[in-house]
Amino acid sequence: MRARVRAAAALVAVLGACLAVVGPAHATHQGLADRVVETVVARLGIMADVAHAKLVSGASIDDPVREAQSIEGFVARVLPGGVPRRLARSVIVDQFEAGKVVQRALIDDWTSGRVAVPPGPPPDLVTQVRPRVDTANAALAAELTELWSAPLTTDWGALVDAAARARCTALPSGVTPEALTAALATLRAPPGY
Repeated sequence: MRARVRAAAALVAVLGACLAVVGPAHATHQGLADRVVETVVARLGIMADVAHAKLVSGASIDDPVREAQSIEGFVARVLPGGVPRRLARSVIVDQFEAGKVVQRALIDDWTSGRVAVPPGPPPDLVTQVRPRVDTANAALAAELTELWSAPLTTDWGALVDAAARARCTALPSGVTPEALTAALATLRAPPGY
């Protein structure tokens, strides 16, 4: 009988130790998922200013030269951290594609009259808006590098989904849950894990 009690006590101690180790790791991963989602939402939120500037100037939503520069800059930023080029490229391309969805939807709403165009002149695309996009890209690059360097739990995708669901209650103008989902496609299940 005493042997069973000792064995049960040992099992409880081992399980407690395992939970103590898993708990902080899970919390750390949830914190990273929350930061990744917040960065992606912030970047998508900037697209309202991008769309406004492009509507007023008549510039195309697609800007292949700017996109190529940003993609290469993002990839160059994460490669030293060991992030594979293919993964880095996929993550930043997701951001551009989701951003263009937001821009197109906003411009369509404004030109159709469903939603009023924001009052006043838009912020300058080159000197005011792009630096904010670049800052968001840098934050996302740092988070991707952190993500790549940390062993992931098997529920990483669920953590990202939970963070996205929590954030969907207060998205910036023009950002839809669908655009957020598209922007998180690669980030929720990064290849190589």
